[in-house]
Amino acid sequence: MRKAIELRHRLKRLKGIHFRIAACDEVQSVLEDSSMGRNISEGIRTEFLYQLQSNWISYRSSCEELRHEKYLWLAKAGHYADAKEPDRLLAERVESIVSTEHAKWISAQEKVDKKEKEHIVEK
Repeated sequence: MRKAIELRHRLKRLKGIHFRIAACDEVQSVLEDSSMGRNISEGIRTEFLYQLQSNWISYRSSCEELRHEKYLWLAKAGHYADAKEPDRLLAERVESIVSTEHAKWISAQEKVDKKEKEHIVEK
């Protein structure tokens, strides 16, 4: 859950910076300086490259899934109603959720690394 919160804050900071820069775009056109446009484009590229929003959504999804399991376990409902060992079942299901999230993260990181290499080659 901490990673989801951290990513949400990071995403909001980046969006805020983008909006502030875009608001300055009017002034930028008066100054005829293109560095502001490059900064905006670099910020958007960075956000895309690191997929902050999709990572946050993925973390939130996993967090909600874990919370759902917790409440089912506490109420001894769902899969836990007829389980002989509900604690063991909870541990197995939590491990499955966490492993799936980790595999998704590794896959996303590999894509980011590939995009970074492509981006470096472009420059």
